[in-house]
Amino acid sequence: MHSTNKGPGAGLIDLHCHILPGIDDGSQSMRESLEMAQLAVENGIGTVVATPHANQRGRFENYSTMRMQEVFDSFCEELRRRRIPLRVLPGMEIFATPDVTELIRRRMLCPLAGTRYFLIEFPFHGSADDMEVILAEMLKHQYVPIIAHPERYACIQHEPGRIAKLREAGCVVQVNRGSVQGRFGRRCAAAAAHLLDNGLIDVFGSDAHGAEFRTPELRSLWGHLERHYGSREAKRLLLDNPGLLLQNQDLRRDRAVNHTTGETAS
Repeated sequence: MHSTNKGPGAGLIDLHCHILPGIDDGSQSMRESLEMAQLAVENGIGTVVATPHANQRGRFENYSTMRMQEVFDSFCEELRRRRIPLRVLPGMEIFATPDVTELIRRRMLCPLAGTRYFLIEFPFHGSADDMEVILAEMLKHQYVPIIAHPERYACIQHEPGRIAKLREAGCVVQVNRGSVQGRFGRRCAAAAAHLLDNGLIDVFGSDAHGAEFRTPELRSLWGHLERHYGSREAKRLLLDNPGLLLQNQDLRRDRAVNHTTGETAS
């Protein structure tokens, strides 16, 4: 089985995907994971970071354990056996708790692909002040937070300007494909549009959870970005920045353009 990716939008990088089987509310079986992998390839994705929910106490705890490694290794082996040309890298979507920095220090929580970048999720109706405290603590210890889908948080929907402050402090901002395309409601779409227009997004992710609903697909997002913001911006958000991140490099935020004013975002 070979990739049919051609032209713009091929070989995209998906930094947020619940593709591992049977360990959270994403794929529920190896069969579904393989279907997701094939969909990803057919829809322009060359690399996926597997980001199962972690540190959700009493629900999806998923700390760095032998079982987690076995699930990851088994999935990668099935991809090789079936010749599905998708590169899968390890990661987690870590639920933010006050002790998250200590858990990282103890190696109970892992970054994306062995880098210093950690994908961090917050409560949808949580406090922005609490969010900022946790992020500041991570940065203090040289752990770089990637804020998972901030456009879905009520506090950011009400005050999207807070994201500029967090980026200036050193955080990375990841927005979901479905948010831009209206899959999570009007407020979420408006927040995502504000972040895009003001150059406040660093990377995108599919946040895929299955093979039929919330699937691993980014090619349509490439088209949307290219039409509304230009091919350079599509490439920056879906190829260049994710690639730099996976190489453990700093993202060059000074090249992010405010699309409302045409000015460079800080």
